[in-house]
Amino acid sequence: MDLFSNLVRFLNLGVPFLQIGAVQLLFIPRALSFALPISLLFAAAYSLGSFYSNNELIAVFSAGISVRRFTAPLLVVGILLSVGLFFFQEYLVIDSYRQKNELSRQLLNISRSYSNTNITVRTAGGDLIYSAEYYNDSTQELSRLLILERNKSGNFLERIDAARAHWSPSASHWIIEDGTRYTLVPESSEIIAEAFSVIEDDQYNLSPGWFRRSGESVDELRYDEALSGCRLCGHRDSPIDGC
Repeated sequence: MDLFSNLVRFLNLGVPFLQIGAVQLLFIPRALSFALPISLLFAAAYSLGSFYSNNELIAVFSAGISVRRFTAPLLVVGILLSVGLFFFQEYLVIDSYRQKNELSRQLLNISRSYSNTNITVRTAGGDLIYSAEYYNDSTQELSRLLILERNKSGNFLERIDAARAHWSPSASHWIIEDGTRYTLVPESSEIIAEAFSVIEDDQYNLSPGWFRRSGESVDELRYDEALSGCRLCGHRDSPIDGC
């Protein structure tokens, strides 16, 4: 299925058959991980069904073997195969599948995009919440940005609605443009709205990496990598703070 879904694109791009074969060889472990559990389940069900349909279970039960004792080996083998399949997936399938995807992208001229849509991010302390409709990774720009500031109790302090914001590498913070700032006056509980053209504040220093689309598919991550999440941020060599 993987071959036929991409075969036309491979041929249109003039990809040599040896490289197409290399892609399929790298996909074999992944295909086995899909096929083995289903095939083993079918084999066990078919074998037990055959025993029942041919009245061979009568002989088994007549010999004093209970259903629990008769099926116990299947359960033990199933548990052992489940553990084995985990290590097979962990140390062979994931690496080969990752290599297969990288080779496929190279042959099909597919470039990864880390731009993202509908992102909501909270800082470690939870005092600032960012929400943006779109993040352009090539320009490091946020569109339709909302920033909500709260106190330690989670109560409202300030809100910024902006048309856009772009990251300043030299200042290491976001430059927010064209919007409205809503500020709470503690004494009167009144909210003051103030239009602005530009806001530059060091507190808005959340790294652009937090807004990027995941750099890796979960299918290409090992167990420890999926738990840590360090490769999901797209900064494989130098993970962003808090990743």
